[in-house]
Amino acid sequence: IGIDYDTENDLYELTVQVLETGNSDPEQGKSSSPVTNYTVKGKTIAEAISSLCENTGKYPLYSQNRIIILGSSVTAERMIKALNFFVREYTSRPDVFIAAAEGKASDILTTEVGSEVPAKLIESEIELCHDNSLSVDTELYNTVNLTLEETSCFTLPLLEITEDRIPDGKTIKITGTRACSERTDPLNLSAAETQAYLFIMNEVKTGSLSTDINSTTVGFDIIESETKTTLSIENEAPFFLIEVNCKVDVIEFGADSFDSFSQNDLKETETAVAQQIAHRMAGVLDRMLKKEKCDIFRFRTRIA
Repeated sequence: IGIDYDTENDLYELTVQVLETGNSDPEQGKSSSPVTNYTVKGKTIAEAISSLCENTGKYPLYSQNRIIILGSSVTAERMIKALNFFVREYTSRPDVFIAAAEGKASDILTTEVGSEVPAKLIESEIELCHDNSLSVDTELYNTVNLTLEETSCFTLPLLEITEDRIPDGKTIKITGTRACSERTDPLNLSAAETQAYLFIMNEVKTGSLSTDINSTTVGFDIIESETKTTLSIENEAPFFLIEVNCKVDVIEFGADSFDSFSQNDLKETETAVAQQIAHRMAGVLDRMLKKEKCDIFRFRTRIA
C-alpha cells in the first residue's frame, strides 16, 4: 500500500497493489503483469479503503500486506494518523515494513520491474540492505511505539526510482534513510550516515568498508560487530560512552600481491578503520543532535 496526500483537496491518496495470481494471456503464451494497482482517495485511510472495496467488490487481506510506502507529501503528523488505521485494523501485520518514498509512493509501486512483484522486490531489498548495513528495516509496531515517545524520532528506508537496471532501465533502489518527527521536517541520511547510525544502534551485522593506507585502497568485509553504550553522569550532565567492537576481513588490497601486506600495514589498517568508523559516528551524532535537534538515537528515552 502506497500513501500520498493530495494537498489541493485535503485527501489521502492510496495506491493499493494487488497480486493477480491467475492473470495470464493464453494467446501470447506468457503471463502478463503479476499485479494490478488501484488508486483511491478519502479524508481518512478507512474512507479510502472503503472506496477500494466498492470498486473491486473485495476487501483487502491485510495479513498478506508486504509493505506500506509513505510519499514525501505525507507529513509526520499525517503519517502518524495514517498508520493509526493499520494499528487498529485487527488483521494487519504488526511486522509489516514501513518505507519512505523520495517523491510519490504511487510512482514507486507503479514502476515496471519486469515480471517481478514490486512490493515483494522492495521487501526483499529492505531485508538484504539491512543485513549489509545499508538500510534500516522499520516495522509498523516499532514506528508506532516511537511516535508515543515524547522526544524520539523514527527512521525509514528511503526508496527512489533509478536507471540502474540493465537492460530494462528503471528499478527501485534504497538510497539511504529518512528521519521523521513531528518537531522537525523530514531529514535524509546518506548510505554512509546510515551505516554510522546502525553502528551506534548496535544493528550492524555484515557489510563493507574501505580506507586508504599509504596511498593504497584496502577493502573489508564486516564479519561481526557489537556496540555497547554506557550512560554515566559527569559534571552534572549525562555522558554516553559508545564502544564498537568490530571484526573485519581484508578482502581487497590495492597492490600487486598480498605478500607485500606487512604486519605494520595491518596495524595501520586497524587504526585507519577504527578512525573511520569513529569519525562517521561522530559526524552523524553531531548533525542529528546538534544541528537538526532530531534524536533518532533515543538518548532522551535512555536518560528518562
